[in-house]
Amino acid sequence: MSKQIFLVEDDVDHAELITTFLKVGGIENEVIWFRDAESTIEYIHKVEAGEEDFPSLIIIDIKLPKMDGFQLIAYIRNIDKFTNIPIIVISSSSRPSDITRAMDLGAQEVLNKLAEMDKLSSKIKSYI
Repeated sequence: MSKQIFLVEDDVDHAELITTFLKVGGIENEVIWFRDAESTIEYIHKVEAGEEDFPSLIIIDIKLPKMDGFQLIAYIRNIDKFTNIPIIVISSSSRPSDITRAMDLGAQEVLNKLAEMDKLSSKIKSYI
């Protein structure tokens, strides 16, 4: 299985912070960062074509420009070869409806990026 983790986060500072949390937490996987859902989908097409490796795990922010994280999760879960790849959602929202929606669409975990980032590495380790 690939050692890559896909990170879909539009905020540069948040992406750097998440990457730092992963390294500090002992996650040595290569992180491939996407600023939006559209670039993620383009890369997924390359993966499906055999041009790039499948990720071990995907981290998705809910609030993305244009296509949001919910739509991206639904898109990914409709690709047969991606149905078993774990998805962890990170969001500044702690609304129960957002958490439920993400889980219903196929996310394994939902973490509040303001309060639960310290849990991210341990959650990832449980899936890869």
